Amino acid sequence: MRLFIAILVEPFKEYLLSLQNFPEKFTYPKEFHLTLKFLGEVQDTAIITSALAKVKSPFFTLTLNTLGYFGITEIRTLWVGLKETAEITTLQQRIENILSFPKESNFHPHITIARVKNAPIIEIQKRISSIQMEQRSIDIREFCLIKSTLTPIGPHYEIIERFSLGNL
Repeated sequence: MRLFIAILVEPFKEYLLSLQNFPEKFTYPKEFHLTLKFLGEVQDTAIITSALAKVKSPFFTLTLNTLGYFGITEIRTLWVGLKETAEITTLQQRIENILSFPKESNFHPHITIARVKNAPIIEIQKRISSIQMEQRSIDIREFCLIKSTLTPIGPHYEIIERFSLGNL
């Protein structure tokens, strides 16, 4: 099964949906999350859940702060960036260190709001620069191991296990 580790950001959902007002050639997620670690295809979750249960981290706050995109000559993904804090970086590193998967080269906390296919970069840059981001925050008390099933209408997510924070 295809797995990833993430923080669910349901309280941001209405606001994130309101930011998805871009032209055609975009696909929009219906559920939002902050990916801490993409694992890919995994046969057995027992070792992963056992390891993740050992991750210790305090509660913390996530704050939306920027709107941006990935891509240099062609934009592929639009995202909302999160204020980088020591707590989120430490949690991500602890997850990286406890699992025996290849390490991420650079962690950039963000929430994907759209995937792009063949849209003019200048048009998207203008649109992004015209949007005033609201500085919204939520308290984070858990992270999740999530199964992702790809379907013709987009990915379907299923929570496999929840892991509480604040367990220092």
